[in-house]
Amino acid sequence: MMAFSPSFAQQIEYNKSTFGTTFTSDGEKLSMKELTSSLSINPEASTFLKKGKSQSALATVLAAAGGIMVGWELGGALAGNGINPAVAGVGSLLILIGIPISSGGTKNMTRAVDLYNANLDSTTYQPQKTEIRLIMDGKGIGLRMKF
Repeated sequence: MMAFSPSFAQQIEYNKSTFGTTFTSDGEKLSMKELTSSLSINPEASTFLKKGKSQSALATVLAAAGGIMVGWELGGALAGNGINPAVAGVGSLLILIGIPISSGGTKNMTRAVDLYNANLDSTTYQPQKTEIRLIMDGKGIGLRMKF
């Protein structure tokens, strides 16, 4: 039995969890580079993806800087040096500012995927599985094709 399934643009799915959002296509996890490449055929989706990636990068930088500041102060307190409230406060503020920015980035990336998938439904050929089978019985040999 031979089976043909043309490889055209596939729908992309996303799964949100506590540890972030993962993007998959045909059951396989997509890297950000693969996601960017897939969405490049849709200019509007690409715009939302770029905006979402920028927001996520900014949120990561803010959270890391804030975490370092708070962690440094907590480490100093554990060592008996006391806490500088200004540094701990600024670090906490950076973390808090990063949370809604990160959420906005995720929303923009998932909106990009939704736009891409909506465009697939309306303009892209949806492949169907085609089968060709070799059939043999007492009467002879033949080919059967299913579309």
